[in-house]
Amino acid sequence: MENLGTLLAIAALSCAACGEVQQFADAGGDDTTIDASTAPDAAPDAVQQGSVSVTTLTRCCNDMPDQPKPGVDVFVTGPDGAPGDRGQSNAAGQLSLDVTAGDSVTGLYLMAPNGNELITYMGVKPGDSFTFGDRFSSAQGNPIGDFTVSWPNLGANINSYSIRYPCGGTGTGNTTLQATFTEYDSCHVSPMDILFMAYDTNGTLVRWGLLNDVNFVAGGSAALGAWQSPGSIQLSVSGLPSVVTEVQIQAQGMLNGGNSSFYASAGGAPTSGGFSATQPWTTGGDGIMAVALLGRNGNFGFQEFIKSLPATSTTVSFASPPLLPWLGQTVTNSASGQVDWIQDGELGPGDADATVFILSWNDGNTTHRWNVVAPPGIRELRLPPLPAQLAQYAPPSGVNINVNGGILQLSADDGYDDFRARPEWEATLNDEAILMSGSIGVSIFGGAN
Repeated sequence: MENLGTLLAIAALSCAACGEVQQFADAGGDDTTIDASTAPDAAPDAVQQGSVSVTTLTRCCNDMPDQPKPGVDVFVTGPDGAPGDRGQSNAAGQLSLDVTAGDSVTGLYLMAPNGNELITYMGVKPGDSFTFGDRFSSAQGNPIGDFTVSWPNLGANINSYSIRYPCGGTGTGNTTLQATFTEYDSCHVSPMDILFMAYDTNGTLVRWGLLNDVNFVAGGSAALGAWQSPGSIQLSVSGLPSVVTEVQIQAQGMLNGGNSSFYASAGGAPTSGGFSATQPWTTGGDGIMAVALLGRNGNFGFQEFIKSLPATSTTVSFASPPLLPWLGQTVTNSASGQVDWIQDGELGPGDADATVFILSWNDGNTTHRWNVVAPPGIRELRLPPLPAQLAQYAPPSGVNINVNGGILQLSADDGYDDFRARPEWEATLNDEAILMSGSIGVSIFGGAN
């Protein structure tokens, strides 16, 4: 899980963000984070105590997918860093742990010879159920055969041809009228769709063609019978505040179950709170993933809004997208486990579902990762300390920690309780269908120690 779907990496200035670390002393409300020093005279809520259940499934790529993973260490940590319950998953990949509301639950996967991976859910409640693991295929990327396609000659006005198929795409010059591509077991689809596109010297799409439901046979071939003139797709964003100074819009046509795609995109500065462009477009495919990236001055990350549309759509429109707080550079301290970031803006109740960060570091030979899922509205966080017997797997003091992630709002969820119920591979946005269902405010940066 090295990245958050299609999120954009932005370089930021160094900073020394500081302030007190938010503690999850009360997880009673979906969007509540309470500092340990907040409202000292207020009457405390009744402490919620109970248990959570954890299922540990396999991760890529040491094991077979979707199988129980026994022997995974899982431990509970209090908001103040105090150690809590701890255990290992059984042969069925299951265990139960005692928690108090506001604790964190962390699982540690030892992945030698690959990098180790940790996953932490903060601000948990008794009764929660967590599923740790990856979505991955048992296929190893082995070639299964070649396939050749050909197309009619469009003449000297064409600069290049491009072909899209399940395992990718290839291009040719204007005098080459066939191409051979290789299919691999990790991405192969049969029957498959094959898309043909022809571009002029300006890089503009001028003709396209589509072969549907082609049965793959190693060493086989198929020919496009006729070209079609492209239609058009309108890309627009409206209702933007003046703080937005840059817009990028993309329509991604999905083919072969999302294994391959084609694009139309446009970008520039908004005028009177809006931006629009019309681009040549094909039709067909499985659907369209529409993305709007909004940027501003001041070394902040982009905010990204994503939605899915039917394959027949000819308009991609984002009207008054609800902006989340803008995130700037992250600063991490590997010795204390503290993560700080610059943020402009505050969340209101119900404005977001979670805060997710993915941390990675290299010990000289291997890259390790730590996925952190936390309530929305926090401004800083501290990683839970590992139990003494596992402390060797924490980020070493002084190591550079890279951080990516941000504030997430998904249309399918209603607050942190819903989001926390997602299996890990969805909570960390490694599932394309989740990306297509909501809007995301993000920034991605290299951390400092």
